[in-house]
Amino acid sequence: MIDSLQNLVTFGRIVAAGSLSAAARELGSGIDLAIRFGTLADSSMIAQELAPNFRVLCASPGYIGKYGVPAHPGELSGHRCIVIGRHSHAEWRFEGMNAAAVRVRGTLMTNDGDAAHAWALEGVGIALKSIWDVGG
Repeated sequence: MIDSLQNLVTFGRIVAAGSLSAAARELGSGIDLAIRFGTLADSSMIAQELAPNFRVLCASPGYIGKYGVPAHPGELSGHRCIVIGRHSHAEWRFEGMNAAAVRVRGTLMTNDGDAAHAWALEGVGIALKSIWDVGG
């Protein structure tokens, strides 16, 4: 059993891929292992969770000072949301005791997670980011 990412590094060539199709292409070209976020759509692949990954809302103190903190997910529709993806709308899901899903409209839209992170730090909106991206 592989116990840590350190052990994985010595196992073989590794690739980090942002999508299953990219990971599959890499695996087809002599890669022993692909690391990706999310759920596998292809059931012929084998997955092992390396660490929990959950999403958190991120906003700068300047944004919060100007627009306030949303008290519940439903209030996000009235905020400046930074959407990551190809569409100006997204469904943001929240897990836990008060699980919810809310459809938000992006004031800003990007397909670059680093850009969304930078915009949130600059105070232009709220982004939904992986805890891995923002620290934990």
